[in-house]
Amino acid sequence: MNSDLNFLTQYGETYIKTQTNLAIATLKKYNTIVNKLIEFEKCRGEKILFKDVNLKLRSELIHYFSESHRLSNNTIGRYLKFIKSLCLDAKRHGIILNREVDYFKGYTIEASKTILTFDELNQIKSTNFTKPNHKTARDWLIIGCYTGQRVSDLLQMNSDCIQKIQNTEQIVLKQIKTGKLVQIPMHLEIKRILLKRNDEFPSSFAENFESNKSLFNRYLKQLCEFAKIDTIEKGSVYNSETKRNEDGSFEKYKLVSSHICRRSFATNFYGNPKYPTPLLMSITAHSTEKMFLEYIGKKQGDNDAQLSMF
Repeated sequence: MNSDLNFLTQYGETYIKTQTNLAIATLKKYNTIVNKLIEFEKCRGEKILFKDVNLKLRSELIHYFSESHRLSNNTIGRYLKFIKSLCLDAKRHGIILNREVDYFKGYTIEASKTILTFDELNQIKSTNFTKPNHKTARDWLIIGCYTGQRVSDLLQMNSDCIQKIQNTEQIVLKQIKTGKLVQIPMHLEIKRILLKRNDEFPSSFAENFESNKSLFNRYLKQLCEFAKIDTIEKGSVYNSETKRNEDGSFEKYKLVSSHICRRSFATNFYGNPKYPTPLLMSITAHSTEKMFLEYIGKKQGDNDAQLSMF
């Protein structure tokens, strides 16, 4: 065994290179974690050996990621999970670990599941927006809430994505994060938007994707505020002064971001006979029903209760 692989960050870099089946976005996240660990080592003044991965190190990492990088609790928890995965992989390759590694765990804190209901979407649709960017953002929002796609896939949709399959129009695309090919039924709400735009999807806000996403998020909050989507809900809002996300109760428009499209779609259509759970899972790219139900805050059996109402 290469002695360098006894060090956590070197092992992490090698490990990432061997993960050929992972999506590019996932590999980028792994590289980000390793790079942050390298920065931590520089601040600490020494490299981390696997035999040093113990509960003391865990506490140091939580404090460092929180104070130096202002990371959210769930992001820190995800970083710790990745470190634990590296440790388990290293153990399989004969590297000796610290006895405390069994207690070195990541975590997930239950996050608020903000969605836009069908009534709220109708409220947004019926609002008279005067600014072109708000009109464009509204149309992308409606398309997003009826297709359930991540912003990386949503804002790249174009007329080439529309295909006729078994006499029905479908939106077909390859998801950037998962690499999966998905087919999404063409909902009437989407069709109405395309028809008023000469069968074209809305325009972009910027040529650069990150700028496009940032502007979309900004306009979403603005148009939802203008449409009076302002019921008070629990959530997390970024505080520019403390440079942290802070939990509390806020008007819903402050909690709106591009991710609301995917979660709203999954939640609103769950229990709809025309959108059985396997179809919803194939569209949202959740690999198990358990993951899907956790995502929308439901429990096994809730679907049966909903179906009994039809």
